[in-house]
Amino acid sequence: MTNYDEDHISDLPELRRKFPTTKMKMLYRNPSISKEQLISLKRQSGPISPAMVSMLDMLDKYTHTPVKPPEFPSVTYSCYRNNYETDFVDSNNISLVTFLTCNGHKFIIPGDLEKPGWEKLLNNTDFCQELQGVKIFIASHHGRENGYCEKVFEHCCPNVVVFSDESIKHETQKMSEIYARHARGIQFGGRTRHVLSTRQDGALEWPL
Repeated sequence: MTNYDEDHISDLPELRRKFPTTKMKMLYRNPSISKEQLISLKRQSGPISPAMVSMLDMLDKYTHTPVKPPEFPSVTYSCYRNNYETDFVDSNNISLVTFLTCNGHKFIIPGDLEKPGWEKLLNNTDFCQELQGVKIFIASHHGRENGYCEKVFEHCCPNVVVFSDESIKHETQKMSEIYARHARGIQFGGRTRHVLSTRQDGALEWPL
């Protein structure tokens, strides 16, 4: 669960319908926020949505650390996060930042982390070391300006930056050139691209 906002959890009820608790055995999330705190935070922006109701139900059910987590062949991952209240009191800056390596291809998935959240995590030496070797950089907050932190790219030089921005449209177009400065570039559609976006390029699959 990279972020507790609606656009990150809207499909959760359907996912749980297809994969009940007996099959979906683990939930990765930022545990520094309690169920009660999450309810209070979400009520500040309006009624609790059905997706959030589903999320809150999972917080009641997924409460124990797995004794033997499943093995994923050729896949490694690690997660980092800031703490609710002691670090930040908004949902974006407590996004769960995941490093995912599949057959040597290293991704970073930072949720909706904003610049202050990045800067806090950059104080962690282990986090900075994890940034090294990132090849596919999923832009935070769908490529919006407030998710960009230039200091991050002092620790990594990805091959390409990806915007998941189909519903954002014009808000992210001005950021493409800024992110492109940090990427080496890949061959895509017969030409060199430094930034890909779901708005422009549709659904993206990575050959592993």
